[in-house]
Amino acid sequence: VIFSAIAIMSCDSNLDTGDAGISSASGSRASLTSVSSFGSNPGNIAMYKYVPSGITGTADLVVALHGCAQSASDYVTFGWADMADQHKFYVVFPEQNSSNNATRCWNFFEPQDQVRDSGEAKSIKSMIDKMKADYNIGKVFVNGFSSGGGMAPVMMAAYPDVVSGISVNSGIPYKCATSM
Repeated sequence: VIFSAIAIMSCDSNLDTGDAGISSASGSRASLTSVSSFGSNPGNIAMYKYVPSGITGTADLVVALHGCAQSASDYVTFGWADMADQHKFYVVFPEQNSSNNATRCWNFFEPQDQVRDSGEAKSIKSMIDKMKADYNIGKVFVNGFSSGGGMAPVMMAAYPDVVSGISVNSGIPYKCATSM
């Protein structure tokens, strides 16, 4: 297991319970696959996945949320494909749409995107459900950087029955922001 479960930091005591070749950190070519149909997508975001070769049986899933002004292909270069290849886990790379946020930040501060079954959180959950339908998924972990680090606690708070743990880099606690 790559991550361990951690407690959510919160400012609110009422928690709501195509292929593209990308160079990874080591320089190898990782193949991200675009998934155009993954279920309900009220957040209007894109799904990309990375599936390492040689996975047999159950494997964990990491949802890797990029930061502002980044894309899925940018975030894979942080080494996710190399780690997935080495440790045999799946990775989903949700990608923000510039029509949702001009700087491509996740809208973790918007009320409709902070709760279960709504907005961007629901879209990311649909991606998790699609992976579970297509592969033998064990635990689900969410990693986020910058605005993705603001969205990771949203996923843990909105879906504690789905997300086993999160890791946040340069993010913000759940419901601590009400605007950009």
